[in-house]
Amino acid sequence: MSGRAAWPRGLRVLRLVALCLVALAVVASVARPRAEAQDSLPALVLVVLGRTEGEGSDPQLAALDALKKPPFDTFTRQKLLKRTELRLEFGKESELELPNGRKLRLLLVERLPDGRLRVSLSINRPGQRDYLPVMTVSAAPGDPFFVAGQKHEGGTLIIGVRVGYSRV
Repeated sequence: MSGRAAWPRGLRVLRLVALCLVALAVVASVARPRAEAQDSLPALVLVVLGRTEGEGSDPQLAALDALKKPPFDTFTRQKLLKRTELRLEFGKESELELPNGRKLRLLLVERLPDGRLRVSLSINRPGQRDYLPVMTVSAAPGDPFFVAGQKHEGGTLIIGVRVGYSRV
């Protein structure tokens, strides 16, 4: 008598269902961390005060080559005001208060087929018209992008965003 014949048909089906459930549980437990990692990404936001008078930059900004190129090179003096690490979730807005009382809104829109990330951002003043309406940027994970233009304490705020960065 073979091993199959020893199990009645109903028990064989029940055994098969149980094995399938165990296999699904194993696959789900392995796949879940990967799915969660794809739903959100780390982000770094730098808020820099740029001035055209004087010289000297914050040593923490020395590695950011983009701040040494046009149009940001016109700010001969740069001071890091705020450095914030957060997690951006696809489809969910995140807000960060800026030193001038406005709110920076970031939204991780999608991952493009070439691996770049599409991020939208806006700068709002609560109860008033948007200073910077929704702007969408596409950047490779870890590549920073910058926006500037708001006046603050005799200078201009420069906001740098790096999504999917690795800590340095």
